[in-house]
Amino acid sequence: MPITLEHIAAKPLQENSKAKGVRTWDTIQYLSALDKACQDTVFHEQVSNLPKEYTRLDEMARDEKEYSLNIFDFFFEPTADIICDDIKSTLDFYYSNSPTFRRLVNYKVNHSINNDIDTSKCEVKVSPNYSYENTEGSGVYLSLPFDKKGFLVDPEFHDCETRITSEK
Repeated sequence: MPITLEHIAAKPLQENSKAKGVRTWDTIQYLSALDKACQDTVFHEQVSNLPKEYTRLDEMARDEKEYSLNIFDFFFEPTADIICDDIKSTLDFYYSNSPTFRRLVNYKVNHSINNDIDTSKCEVKVSPNYSYENTEGSGVYLSLPFDKKGFLVDPEFHDCETRITSEK
């Protein structure tokens, strides 16, 4: 049976709407929109009295290309290149794609620099398990399992043959 076009209806094309929603890094606009929608007096009072720091963080998140930094070098001790590159790429991905992560990093970096706080850097250790250790007066350690090719081992992966020891 041949296919005919007589019963196919064409749907009219809709023009793309030029109105954009509130971007995730526009905290003030987002909270203002919520304030209008909720009409809650307590929430309105809180939104009306936000500190200037919130606006600065929004501006930094908006201009991430101008405000980029090497997160690994700021927060971590130097380590083997293959491990460093793996962690750097993960951190850079989240910094570029997550306004929340970007704000947290920017806040921590600015707070440390502006208040002349010496940030203790985290040392990455190769181990068979994931763990984090931060003891008073001692260093900060992040233990991560890597395979023989230098890639992070999935936390649910239990094949000991592909893991490398901390000596390697």
